[in-house]
Amino acid sequence: MLSRVEHVFQLARDDSEAQPDNSYCVVIGLAQHRLGLLVDELIGERDIVIKPLGGVLGDVPGIAGATELSHHETVLVLDVPGIVEE
Repeated sequence: MLSRVEHVFQLARDDSEAQPDNSYCVVIGLAQHRLGLLVDELIGERDIVIKPLGGVLGDVPGIAGATELSHHETVLVLDVPGIVEE
């Protein structure tokens, strides 16, 4: 199966937002199940510490938590087993 990240999270692209020239497929999996996620950009690979989210974002399906990258940039971390099971 192949899906765009915005479809997994039911996000709408702004019509004024240009479609990227390139897309990348990130293959995620759980046991024998695989899913290809189309993303606009790949930043790199890092070892991270996932911090839990509280409040409103704590119960969002498909989000495992957040991590802080360099330059004090916080990003959401996908819950791969949760996405594959959906």
